[in-house]
Amino acid sequence: MGPMTLAPEKAFLTVSTPEGLSDADQQIFQRIHDEVESLVTEAREKHEQASARVARLNLAHAAINKRGLELFKQIAEAKAALENGLIEQYTGDAGPADVAALFTAHLVANGERAALMAALVKLVQDMIPLADIGQARAEAALYQARSDEFQRIGRARLEHTAALLREACEFEGGGLTIDKRSTLSGYILAYAENLASRANELLATANKAEDAHQRAFGPPVV
Repeated sequence: MGPMTLAPEKAFLTVSTPEGLSDADQQIFQRIHDEVESLVTEAREKHEQASARVARLNLAHAAINKRGLELFKQIAEAKAALENGLIEQYTGDAGPADVAALFTAHLVANGERAALMAALVKLVQDMIPLADIGQARAEAALYQARSDEFQRIGRARLEHTAALLREACEFEGGGLTIDKRSTLSGYILAYAENLASRANELLATANKAEDAHQRAFGPPVV
């Protein structure tokens, strides 16, 4: 049997997308892509959940800011009403005022504002940054899950191609060479490699952000 030669492992890693494939190969790649998506459901759902949490926290941030602005006006009005009520109580110019209710309104407005400010600090300092980090990690896990499946499929295809090549070598009685850069399997493996690279980039970003958060604020506020 003649020798079988395969191109070096790294020869095709510059290929990042299926662009440039023939229409037939593009259709095959799309089918493989759809298959991979059906196999990474758990990772995709976790990423969607993490993204939804980030969105909810950002909406809460905006809502708290809006309520805080409303409270500035409400507190000023409650303060003025309380002062006027006390003056009326002691002068009797406008009849008896419900000073207790005015005190309560003033205290409640100030108490709500203090609680909102504390919640805002917790949200901005801990919850949103950590949710962003969690989202990045979930996205990295999704990219890695896709990469693993593309790697599995690409290597299985390449092994099948190699078996066919060995058979051809036996038939021809000489050496045949396959360059993985010219195969759909090569594109698939290159695509998997790029997905893994993206996953590593996201993880590195998440780890850097978490380290910075720990240095700045210490353990998250519970």
